[in-house]
Formats: sequence, structure tokens, C-alpha cells
Amino acid sequence: MINEEIFFSLFPVFKKDCALGQSIFANSQRLSCAKNTNLYFSGDTCSQIAFIVSGEIRVFRRGETGREITLYEIGPGDTCILNASCILSGHKYPADAV
Repeated sequence: MINEEIFFSLFPVFKKDCALGQSIFANSQRLSCAKNTNLYFSGDTCSQIAFIVSGEIRVFRRGETGREITLYEIGPGDTCILNASCILSGHKYPADAV
């Protein structure tokens, strides 16, 4: 379980608005995943934003031939820009995330 000190050290922007940061922390769901867990598939809907506390997520596209191209990787202190974009726009997730 993550404590507030770790969360705010990874996401210091929320210290500026203490009430917002406290609300985000208090209402967060903690999710632990095994290595190579598929978090999103292309076409999935996004209903929650992920704040990465530990580990890495690889975001990639898969072509018609099955070949993969990594778009980017995110780690502790990051959030997925595609995830946030889909939530704000209402569009489906355009890639896979593992």
C-alpha cells in the first residue's frame, strides 16, 4: 500500500493544491499487476486515469502483420497521455498497454 508521502513525492504538482491532492489520494484505487499484464487493448474505453507509482507500462501499436511498435514507456511519477486524452475526449484507447 502506498502512503501519502510517496504519492506526493512522485506527483509534487498536487502539493500546490492540497485539497485536490488529498481528494485524489483518498479516492484512488490501488491496483497491483503481474508483469506482462494487459492493462488496455486497442479499442477499450477509459474510465479512470492511472498514476504510476512503481513498475513500467509499455504503450504500443500492433500492425496487421502482428509486428509491434512501442510508442512510449511510462514509469513511476508518470501518467499515460493517451489514457488522459481518451478520458477527456471520450474516444477509445488507440493502442495496447502492458
